[in-house]
Amino acid sequence: MTRACDEPWYRQAINVEAEERDPSSLWNWIKRLIQTRRNCAAFGLGDRQLFYAQNRSVLAFCRHREEPTLLVVANLSRFVQLARLSLDKFVGASLVEVFGREPFPVVTSEPYFLTLGSHAFYWFEVKR
Repeated sequence: MTRACDEPWYRQAINVEAEERDPSSLWNWIKRLIQTRRNCAAFGLGDRQLFYAQNRSVLAFCRHREEPTLLVVANLSRFVQLARLSLDKFVGASLVEVFGREPFPVVTSEPYFLTLGSHAFYWFEVKR
């Protein structure tokens, strides 16, 4: 028979101190998320423009306040979704994912395709 304290999620194993030490913990991920949002003034104060994603489960919008311009794409569904974005405003720009700093393909006049996992999102910096 297993005792509660033998379970991997018991409070002696999962607590704030342990989460702070683990760089890949939920605690540290949320801290990085908040810090990233604080560093991007456009999130709180920028102009907002919605983009049509051709999918009712996907929300896409742009925030702009000076530099950088941020593009947010979010899957509001529990299922994987495909987004087709018309980003004519950004033709020729590259999209750089904010957290990993990974560049995505350059925006063209064709629809921009993204696949998003369950409740997933992307925050992009638009580099002109």
